[in-house]
Amino acid sequence: MKYHFIFTASIIDEQTGIPHIKRDLVYAGCIRDTMSKLSHLPITFYVVENNGVRETLLDTLENIHVVYTDSNAETGWNMGKKEFYDIQQVAKKFHFADEDIVFKITGRYTIERPSFMERVMDYEEHADVFLKFYSFMDLSTYKKNDCILGLYAVRYNVLKGLTTEEWTMETFAEIAFATYVRKVVDERRIMEVPFLDMYFRGNPKMHM
Repeated sequence: MKYHFIFTASIIDEQTGIPHIKRDLVYAGCIRDTMSKLSHLPITFYVVENNGVRETLLDTLENIHVVYTDSNAETGWNMGKKEFYDIQQVAKKFHFADEDIVFKITGRYTIERPSFMERVMDYEEHADVFLKFYSFMDLSTYKKNDCILGLYAVRYNVLKGLTTEEWTMETFAEIAFATYVRKVVDERRIMEVPFLDMYFRGNPKMHM
């Protein structure tokens, strides 16, 4: 069993459709910061960017596998579907095993401390999903079928069972993922995580 830690990234500015150098720098800085706090753990790192194969600042990162996809070009896909597709491409390329644990973090977030990862490693024999069930819209209300997708951990055999058809333009990714997990995973194998110890850099309201 292995631990895989995936940063998701989209360097192209979604508003303008063009590269933005400051966005590059934010991703690179957050990724380096998070990796530095996890260097003592047995984790393999990956970053997946979804605007096609080309040279980017991500290529300068050390001790991490960089993967590029073209999912951002899919106009009929929402962000959740694009991100899930990207994670699956990493898993297929590097042959993740069913029993492996996959951590996913949005690349522009960074962790304050490694408490979440250490918790997963302490309890991975007893759970297959480690997720904060919460309303993403207001960040103040517990909801059983809503969750925070900025950072989570899941066993790969659970993750790979989620097909791209689950993600529709009408359904928020957070609701789709939480609903799927509740449907296919025994409640006793789901760990509801109260704190993730991560934040969106520059936004004090986005501490979770």
